Amino acid sequence: MKKALIITFTDSDNYGAFWQAYALQKKCNEFCETKLIDYERMKPKTKSKNLFRRSYIVMRKKLYYLIIDKKKHKRFLEDKEKYLELTNQKYNKNNIKDIEQENIFFITGSDQVWNPRNNKNDYSFLLDFVNDPDKRNSYAASFGGDNIPEKNKEQYKEILNTFKYISVREAQGQKIIKDLIGKDVPVVLDPTLLLNKSDWEKSIDYKFENKEKYILIYSLSHSEKILEHAKILSKKTGLKIKYIKTSLRKGIRAENIYNAGPEDFIKLFLGAEYVLTNSFHGTAFSINFNKNFFVELDTVAKVSSRITNILKALNLENRIINEKTQKEIIEPINYEYANKKLNELRKDSIHYLKNLFNQ
Repeated sequence: MKKALIITFTDSDNYGAFWQAYALQKKCNEFCETKLIDYERMKPKTKSKNLFRRSYIVMRKKLYYLIIDKKKHKRFLEDKEKYLELTNQKYNKNNIKDIEQENIFFITGSDQVWNPRNNKNDYSFLLDFVNDPDKRNSYAASFGGDNIPEKNKEQYKEILNTFKYISVREAQGQKIIKDLIGKDVPVVLDPTLLLNKSDWEKSIDYKFENKEKYILIYSLSHSEKILEHAKILSKKTGLKIKYIKTSLRKGIRAENIYNAGPEDFIKLFLGAEYVLTNSFHGTAFSINFNKNFFVELDTVAKVSSRITNILKALNLENRIINEKTQKEIIEPINYEYANKKLNELRKDSIHYLKNLFNQ
């Protein structure tokens, strides 16, 4: 019986990376027995310009880890065991070629597996270890931007030319593939959008409790614009703010949540009345759960293209924070068109997966 293995980012405490891996595996399991490769990226040595700066960075990171990351990491490990089906053996760049390949085909994706900054120039994420090119496939792979470094282009071109099936997550990735190897490839949904709201509720056994309504902030980087918007929204609605913190930096008066696990993350989004974010997956979950959300782009140029792609596809570009959104801040979103379009895109993306598994 044919089986499948997925290589993606399973070695970081990142909510989006965790849940896209889960969602892709869950959907693939409908077609074929599928596991995630328990893969660890090589950690490059960090360099600082001087000893003082290096010492400061190390101490600050250690402090953050001791206070927050240790508890958060524990929650990720617990949820990883609960939700992700990983290979029994752990792999890295040095031993990945030893992986069993008979009657198995491979999928790379989703997330920024083709972003050299994220994959640490590890071509395992381009399936270079797979002996049979006909077993090389991608689903919603992302380059994380509009281009790739010149030094990576020849290697990418050589390997991607061998792929059986290629799909990407953004239009920018589609153009990169066209420029590199001259092939037209489909843009498909991020795996988290392959599951609808009901699927997510069942996945985490979510039971809605009519508790106090709240505004949720999930910000990858500190954003004064998001904090200001949240304060205005809270004042107009009278709702409290819950803030999923990613650093120790001071924010605003809110219930600060420092060590949420992946399951907690989904529950926080499901229970929110409003969401403010500058994260791609924060945006994706807000849309999928039909939340009244606002997204900020200015301070996250690297992820802006990913966010604007999904907003444009669903006609939700008016959710980008600006002066107009401040004036219409409590107006609810009419999700009729967005839900219809999302269902169409979901069907197309699942059809791509079905064809991939029927090869």
